[in-house]
Amino acid sequence: MTQPMTTEQFEKVVQQVVAAVEPWMIANGILAASAIGSTPMGDESVSWTKVDEQHGVDYTWPDSTSHFDPLSTYRSGNLELAVGFEPDGNGNPTSQILKDGVPFASFQPAADFGQTKELVGIIRGREGGRKMFSNTDPLPPQYAEMTIARLSDRIPGHRFRNAACVVVKDDDIESMLRHGKAQVELRGL
Repeated sequence: MTQPMTTEQFEKVVQQVVAAVEPWMIANGILAASAIGSTPMGDESVSWTKVDEQHGVDYTWPDSTSHFDPLSTYRSGNLELAVGFEPDGNGNPTSQILKDGVPFASFQPAADFGQTKELVGIIRGREGGRKMFSNTDPLPPQYAEMTIARLSDRIPGHRFRNAACVVVKDDDIESMLRHGKAQVELRGL
């Protein structure tokens, strides 16, 4: 006759099962890679203050021009970031995060934007530069509390199919700014 498991024994078995299946779940896009056990670097307590809003602001790229309406600037401590919106070819919003007037991170509509109102932004900063994190890379602690997905799960056929991306609602400025702040820290901007 076998004895029933203690709670401690049961928890140990559960931990072993999770440890065994987690790599497979991450590799298959079922579970997003995250910095398990880490805490965000104070991002939850960071507050942003809107300091400016402009309409009809243009930014000229080498081969095109973005028309931001609105372009809102926010400050947290010494960091000032702007969030600019413009419609894509389908009329859905896209956004750029700017520092010192220069875009450095973007969000584009998920394939199911019409139903979800979600935008996705690629997570860069692997090795301190512009390299993207893949959906199987462990992510920096700044992303521990954010919704993360594999880019091709949110935009099927995207050329960066295995890139990790942040998923935000189109009106969630706070999460866009958290992503922008993380990118500034990771990329030394």
